[in-house]
Amino acid sequence: MDDTDEYLVIYDFVKRKPTTRFWRNLNRLLPVSKGKLIQRSAFLAQGKRAALAVSTLASHYGADAAVFRVKQVEK
Repeated sequence: MDDTDEYLVIYDFVKRKPTTRFWRNLNRLLPVSKGKLIQRSAFLAQGKRAALAVSTLASHYGADAAVFRVKQVEK
């Protein structure tokens, strides 16, 4: 796996809402990870390291998080 792969991070805040600090910190990761928020609970990141950073952040704020490597089949 090289760092140019795309990763999808899915997170779910069960029984709690994400805090303002979570969103602020996630927005700080956007330019660094070359990623984008697909939905409120799905983040597309460039590289495994960036994906794990987002997953760790979400987990730190109480979310259940999972990371998936993405392979685009067609455009």
